[in-house]
Amino acid sequence: MTTDVIRGPVRFLTTASFVTTVGSGIYLAGSMLFFTRVVGLSVSGVSTGLAIATLAGILSGLSLGAVADHVGPEDCTSPPKVSRRRQCSCSR
Repeated sequence: MTTDVIRGPVRFLTTASFVTTVGSGIYLAGSMLFFTRVVGLSVSGVSTGLAIATLAGILSGLSLGAVADHVGPEDCTSPPKVSRRRQCSCSR
């Protein structure tokens, strides 16, 4: 019986997805412990705050993605480029 090993981009994306999922789980568990034990917030307060932050991130990602589709990615990133140019010209 032979087993086929997944190679190429599929293996890379699977590994990246696994690492991201594990990292997110560790971050959420660690932040819950930090905010309840060190800061002294209640578990329900921390849970509500993390849920609201997650919802805000999802909604802003969807809306900003639609804006990027409409105006193009170059126009979405031009304000930071302009501010960097101003900083460079002011420092001379």
